[in-house]
Amino acid sequence: MDQPLTAGKIRNSNEPMLLAQIEASGAIPISLGIARDHESALRAGIEEGLKHDFLLLTGGVSAGILDLVPKQLTAAGVKELFHGVHMKPGKPLWFGQRDRDESRCLVFGLPGNPVSSLTCYELFVRPAVVKHSGARIPASHLIAILTDRVSVKGNRPVYQPVFVSLESGSLTARPVPWSGSSDLRATVDANGMALMLPDRKSYETGDRVDVWLWGDQRLI
Repeated sequence: MDQPLTAGKIRNSNEPMLLAQIEASGAIPISLGIARDHESALRAGIEEGLKHDFLLLTGGVSAGILDLVPKQLTAAGVKELFHGVHMKPGKPLWFGQRDRDESRCLVFGLPGNPVSSLTCYELFVRPAVVKHSGARIPASHLIAILTDRVSVKGNRPVYQPVFVSLESGSLTARPVPWSGSSDLRATVDANGMALMLPDRKSYETGDRVDVWLWGDQRLI
């Protein structure tokens, strides 16, 4: 992470982020490293990951020429349960399972853009991990009062980064400016996300919105 970037390279932000999210879910993460965009390397990593309770991959699940993950998961015997979710960010999410003799491995193909990966983990992976551990699954979301106006664009539900706080006995959600699924920097100022439905053009100050806190955060 501390090495200079060469031309055409980006930071591997997803790996440390996902490791932290998994630990916050009460599980023990095992990093399998980076699989290059070659079928043999990817397949080897998948086979190793399928030995565990969960396998998370990030990137390679969209519709590009080098998005090889769905094909290699199917070749490894993973049954696809769904591919694609009507939401933003996180549309390319892939989910399936591989049955074993007395157990199974749940497989999540997370999008490569960091905010998409973060969002999909919190909404889909974390509840599955917590349930698998036998722990009590916390309330899926809270209701907060929006502090600023938010415009809604497109035809998909949007999970808008927000900073949630407790003020005078009421939960408030302050929208954090962000520029899309690659804008991980914006999440530094956020601790959760608010759902913005596409059936309206905007949400106004004072509107009540559904919010999800990231990780194991608690409001005191």
